[in-house]
Amino acid sequence: MRSRVLACALLALAFSAACKEEGSIKVHRLSFKGVKAVDEGRLKTALATRQSSIIPWGRKYYFDRSRFDGDLKRIQAFYADRGYPDARVTGFDVKLNDKQDQVDITVSIAEGEPVRVAAIDFVGFDEIPAAHLAQLKKNIPVKVGAPRDRQLVVATHEMAANELKDHGFPYAKVATAEDNGADGK
Repeated sequence: MRSRVLACALLALAFSAACKEEGSIKVHRLSFKGVKAVDEGRLKTALATRQSSIIPWGRKYYFDRSRFDGDLKRIQAFYADRGYPDARVTGFDVKLNDKQDQVDITVSIAEGEPVRVAAIDFVGFDEIPAAHLAQLKKNIPVKVGAPRDRQLVVATHEMAANELKDHGFPYAKVATAEDNGADGK
């Protein structure tokens, strides 16, 4: 019995050592300054640099400078997709601990002003019953006055196409057109 427990422990240790990613400096903490407009958790999941688990047997992530440099660009792309094209990384701080085996990373972001949805017009939906069109307009995820989120625009596009298909137009195509509006955004 004792030898089985020992064998299982050795196997688990060997497995965990084999799963180690490249690098030797573990990412202890990844945090942001200046993030107000987007969900910080969603931003973290968009990045290649990840925070290691606090649980001893949990997944460990190691710092890779080239991945981190790519992450700085991904942050800007993430914000641009959510209606903040002027968002920029204004700085970052990578602090090594005393043992020099872990880092705490802090990224500072200036979000800038968002591109807001000024109006939503449905053109060519005359064949849909008025009650259904009103329900579609009420349920679409894009809202007037909200930042222009690319994913929400795509979801609205799909909802409009599905509504046409549900009313006897199986080959309906929906086009989404945007303009800069009165203020250039």
